[in-house]
Amino acid sequence: MKIVLLQDVHNVGRAGEVKNVADGYARNYLMPRGLALQATPGAVKVAEMQKRAAALRQARTEVELAELAANIEGKVVEVVVKAGAKERIYGSVTSRDIAQALAELTGFDIDKKRVEMEKPIHELGTFTATVKLSASLAPKVTINVKRE
Repeated sequence: MKIVLLQDVHNVGRAGEVKNVADGYARNYLMPRGLALQATPGAVKVAEMQKRAAALRQARTEVELAELAANIEGKVVEVVVKAGAKERIYGSVTSRDIAQALAELTGFDIDKKRVEMEKPIHELGTFTATVKLSASLAPKVTINVKRE
């Protein structure tokens, strides 16, 4: 049976694609869950329009992320922490701290899950981190950890 996928389905296809699947799979699994519709001419046109709209949204998002990456690249983020003897800090500087400092510096909210560090920061000094915005955009920032 020919179907139009309304959502991404693992091992079948992406939303908007027209696929040929087994009749029982389509009737008993995909259609009742709202994952697909039978491929009528009207449904195919709607799927094509959704695909175009998604491509436009993706292009806009890529442009915005490229601007953000250019804004972030090479920035020096200062994090002020309490420290004890021998340059050791109390606790650690986490990706959440770096994301908050970047948000204050650039004005863009950055998810802490996008900030990647080689290892946790437990001492004063200068370190680097990568902000993974997309598969192709990963600007590096310098973190300067200072004593309070």
